[in-house]
Amino acid sequence: MKKKLLLLLALTLQGCEGVPTDPVIDNAKDALTAAYIQHIKSQDYTYVKCDYRLIDTRNIVRCGISAGGSTMIKKGYWEIVKAEDGYITTYAMNGKALSALDLIGNSAEYKSGAGVRQPLDIASVEKVFDN
Repeated sequence: MKKKLLLLLALTLQGCEGVPTDPVIDNAKDALTAAYIQHIKSQDYTYVKCDYRLIDTRNIVRCGISAGGSTMIKKGYWEIVKAEDGYITTYAMNGKALSALDLIGNSAEYKSGAGVRQPLDIASVEKVFDN
């Protein structure tokens, strides 16, 4: 029992990676990836990468672009929120995401998280994504 509790605590602190277990959240992540491909990626960069982590019950996605290799630039952090009625809103949670939001377009689906969502500690969240 103690080992299970420690494992659960470690996963909570680290964040669960991979594919969201909720297909609606997964679809929102895929839509964000498509928005980056369509609006953010320039011809100088060949890859868009969006990664998902569940961190402290928050659905966090980091999206960035790359010319190849593992180095990503313009890393935007986003929070996907599912309302009780099933409606999804994706919030830009840092400056790079806000810059991307300007290109994607502020809409009912994509919004700024400033003043609406609890701020993310980007340095801590980035460590979770980089592990």
